[in-house]
Amino acid sequence: MILALPMAAQSVNYDESKVWPYTLEDPLVFADGTKVRTAEDWSRRRNEILEIFQSEMYGRMPEAPGALVTEVLEQGPTMGGFGLRRQVRMWFRKDKTGPSIDWLIITPARAKGPVPTVLMLNYEGNHTVLPDPEIIVTDSWMRSLKGNKADPEARGKLTDPGLRTRIPADLLAARGYALVTACYADVSPDPDSGDKGPDGEFLQKDFAYTGIFSLWGKRDPSRTDNTTALTAWAWALRRGMDLIEQDPRLDSERVLLTGSSRLGKAALIAGAFDERFPVVVPNQTGGGGVPLAKRNFGETITTEMKSFTHWYCKAYGRYAGHEDIMPFDQHMLLTCVAPRALLVEGFDQPWFDTKGEFLSVQAASPVWEFLGKPGLPEVSWPDDYDTKAIGPVLGYVRRDQEHGIAMIDWLWMLDFADRQFSFDLDNHIGICGLGWAKQAKANGLNYLEANVVSNLCPESDDATFEQKLKEMKEAGLPIYSANGFFPGTIKLVGPEAETHRAIKYSRTAIRRAAQAGIKILVLGSSKARNIPEGFSTERAREQFLALLKGIAPDAEKYGVIVAIEPLQKSETNFINTVREGAEISRLTGSPNICVIADLFHMMRVGEGPDGIIDSADKLVHCHIAELEERTPPGEKGDDFTPYFKALKQIGFKGGISIECGWKDIEKQLPVAAKTMKEQINKIKQ
Repeated sequence: MILALPMAAQSVNYDESKVWPYTLEDPLVFADGTKVRTAEDWSRRRNEILEIFQSEMYGRMPEAPGALVTEVLEQGPTMGGFGLRRQVRMWFRKDKTGPSIDWLIITPARAKGPVPTVLMLNYEGNHTVLPDPEIIVTDSWMRSLKGNKADPEARGKLTDPGLRTRIPADLLAARGYALVTACYADVSPDPDSGDKGPDGEFLQKDFAYTGIFSLWGKRDPSRTDNTTALTAWAWALRRGMDLIEQDPRLDSERVLLTGSSRLGKAALIAGAFDERFPVVVPNQTGGGGVPLAKRNFGETITTEMKSFTHWYCKAYGRYAGHEDIMPFDQHMLLTCVAPRALLVEGFDQPWFDTKGEFLSVQAASPVWEFLGKPGLPEVSWPDDYDTKAIGPVLGYVRRDQEHGIAMIDWLWMLDFADRQFSFDLDNHIGICGLGWAKQAKANGLNYLEANVVSNLCPESDDATFEQKLKEMKEAGLPIYSANGFFPGTIKLVGPEAETHRAIKYSRTAIRRAAQAGIKILVLGSSKARNIPEGFSTERAREQFLALLKGIAPDAEKYGVIVAIEPLQKSETNFINTVREGAEISRLTGSPNICVIADLFHMMRVGEGPDGIIDSADKLVHCHIAELEERTPPGEKGDDFTPYFKALKQIGFKGGISIECGWKDIEKQLPVAAKTMKEQINKIKQ
């Protein structure tokens, strides 16, 4: 327990040489010192971190409302017919009483299906986004505006290319994105520290907790973790996601959540708490957002608690001038977004400490890697406009000029989101075999595929596995998957089937996979599953299904997927097509029992790309090699584009591992990587 301390006098520091020495908490270690070893562990650690931020900084995140009632107030064409506009009012009680939020939705007019969506709050009203006279001017209390009222003359203000911040609805529509936005003043007032009411009372004391706060009852002044303005705005963004999920014109699986400055903080908080947001891009958050507080550079807890008392809970004040005793820092909040995509956009004004943002992202990166995703690129702090620190799913970029979301910020975030939402197989190519890590990394491959028997050692003791785990952690690339599930000595079907032994074996394999951060275990195991001559195929199918159902609970517990690998008939007489594998995986009723598509085996048994399309709901992983001699791609010139097209059609998001015979990997792998990327890029065009 940390006792309340007086707020220490603290001058603002802009000198790197005067940055305090500090130690950051390891996000992969529980508060009691226990290490995070599995995906299930991480889920619990993530909840522990979110609890810390609720009790120590942002206050309580309110629960979802008991009711969500929406009504379309107005709709029509916009931007010269290039877009469609809708205005939707949202209430949180069935009788439409109490606070409400007005959402402006702009979709591309020519969209043929659900579209990706940008969700954000705006500062001065929905009418500032477009010049359309139909857009309602909010009557909510506004900070820093004349009479604390929205300015009707500001209609379409954010389309002005000369402004330091913009919301380019036209660009978004041209890129195929919808925009969903609401004014943050509709959620709750945001008075400045010096704003007073008619009675002389500072408005941050009570008035700041009106609006949406009326849903949550009377505030308890004795509590140090009451809900704050930042959590209220984040809560509103989560309701925006509810709206997106209800709208068939919007794709709730392709949502880019963003915001700038204080609303960048709100977006980050919403993205940390709500795993429905696939892409989170906080822009120029300043202190209390992305930058590390313990650096004591630029904005500090002292200045935050003096200027923005309604943004943070009382407990946070105890760390003003005493940042060194904080049991957390902002990198831990970032980790709660993992393994989803996060791009931090910084700003070179010293007050915003964008170097502290970079260091925060860097400190959070190991969690993405632990969860099987690429972390932040291993680069030094990049210069302005240098994008070298933007990785596949975690990134950082900064610029100079003025504060706000400028057009370059929009281009960075849209390009980043496009990579998450588009067919991106060329950024998730791996290789089977830990011994090829150096060559894989040199040729731009993204992960390694291990072997269950050799690397997870399910029938060996923990000491043996700990040594193997150390080797995997030092491999230099994430270990995303592992094949060779069962040795041939464990029979899965037939009169000698050892189902209980196999389940016990798989329990250890799955647990150890989770410890190693491995997401997918490939169940090929041709000798183990081959049906003995004269044994009933139907009976073998029953045995195999019983095994899979026995494996499923552990797979679900540890967050590991077990994927059946269909094999050519010369290797096994049981489950030879992707369709067969998908069919039996569905019968398990488990989301963690799936199927892979090995393109070599598919071609060997004459299964075309339709096998991929028919198995879309269960396909999680791929292997690749050429048809004749199982050579690497590019050796004989095999064309894989029909299969890649099928993967693109189903929106495949898994990995594709090169599994072949190597004669001279130093010469063959560059050709294989180049061939695959060229063929994949060909179908993107």
